[in-house]
Amino acid sequence: MINALVKAGETLEEAAEREVYEETGIRIRGLKYFGSQPWGFSGSVIAGYTAELDGSD
Repeated sequence: MINALVKAGETLEEAAEREVYEETGIRIRGLKYFGSQPWGFSGSVIAGYTAELDGSD
């Protein structure tokens, strides 16, 4: 799980890709929406994605 702040003008997917790279150094691609929490904290969105590794193992 990676906690991501979405920057102005950035999509949730872009934020996920950026945060995964910033936190792990791994590039991902092919994000697919998995689900979201039907309740959240005030001013927040909780969403899950699956992704593929972009590059070699």
